[in-house]
Amino acid sequence: MSDQPFINVHTHDVTEYKGVVRIFNFLAGETSDYPKNSYYSVGLHPWFIEKHHHEDLMEKIAQWAKNKNCLAIGETGIDRQIKAPVTLQQKIFEHHLNIAGELQKPLIIHNVKAHTVISQMIKTSHFQQPVIFHGFNNNRQIAGELLSKGFYLSFGKALLNPKSNAAMILKTFPADRFFLENDDSEFDISTIYEMTASLRNQSTEELKKIVADTFNTCFLP
Repeated sequence: MSDQPFINVHTHDVTEYKGVVRIFNFLAGETSDYPKNSYYSVGLHPWFIEKHHHEDLMEKIAQWAKNKNCLAIGETGIDRQIKAPVTLQQKIFEHHLNIAGELQKPLIIHNVKAHTVISQMIKTSHFQQPVIFHGFNNNRQIAGELLSKGFYLSFGKALLNPKSNAAMILKTFPADRFFLENDDSEFDISTIYEMTASLRNQSTEELKKIVADTFNTCFLP
């Protein structure tokens, strides 16, 4: 039996579970506090941009991000289905890019119908750290575009629907380019792993080793 933990790369559940290594998503301005003694990511989510004085909040994010247990910046990105102007979202995303670049930490991306502009901004900034598009459930063409740019994809509850884009793509997705997460869903990360193992015709223990290796490469170099 492997002693590898389950890796939950993106969750809003602050609870720590035995046998699980998780990155808690600290929603700056929305979450009261972050788990100072365990891994987290921090960022201003696009959904909440217009609620906050973002200049002050970005300064706080830059400070919170310096903590050694902050493994990534985000989630951050662009969402074309919300009211906040895309130009404002781009400005905030650029702030996150600068923080992550300065601290040499990965980015966790929230993307809704904006992968092209997000990818272009990352390219223009000459960002060199790992980039993870979380909660991926887009089509195979978009998955291929992101993979060709060296990005990682993180898959979650969509995998539980075997007819979803996520489930179809992950069957043959490169083993060293994906993560698993439960985001804000009620599903335990072990359930996500079990479905993934079934889709890829491998054991859960084999899958845990694969994801742990990728996690160590990206987040704990």
